Amino acid sequence: MADVTPNSRVPFGRKPDKGKRLCDCSDKLLAWIVKSLWDTDMHAWAFAAKKIICGRALVDKLVEREMSLTAQADAFLRNRGYGGLARKH
Repeated sequence: MADVTPNSRVPFGRKPDKGKRLCDCSDKLLAWIVKSLWDTDMHAWAFAAKKIICGRALVDKLVEREMSLTAQADAFLRNRGYGGLARKH
């Protein structure tokens, strides 16, 4: 079997994910791949899916942190009489 990459097309599963690139599949399918294929001959798919899930979690955490920092800056400025300056328009 060839190496499985995030750009590999998924030959199994159901629509709408079947035939998509692995990196474009839903979190639900990726979690199923990790759970179901980890201890099988298709573990390369599970490993690639786990890397994608971890990458998405990191991005989500960074976005959440950025939003939190914006909210904190806005609260700081609002408490000093400069409300709303940190918000993007």
